[in-house]
Amino acid sequence: MFDTLVAAPPDPILGLTEAFKKDTNPKKVNLGVGVYKDAGGQTPVLKSVKRAEERILSAEQTKNYLPIEGNAEFDRATL
Repeated sequence: MFDTLVAAPPDPILGLTEAFKKDTNPKKVNLGVGVYKDAGGQTPVLKSVKRAEERILSAEQTKNYLPIEGNAEFDRATL
């Protein structure tokens, strides 16, 4: 049944990780897949992210999921 399936092309975003691993530049910075790693390979939470999380949490009134259309205020601001 699956013998007629054609493999999908490689994911370009996930391919960044492979390219990073192969890169020999000692000053390279891994920003692939949304994770920053410092020179020691650690993934610290950036101060800007902590501040943003604090702002979000201070205004949070529910743990419910957003509707499928997302946040209406955000949607209006981006149009």
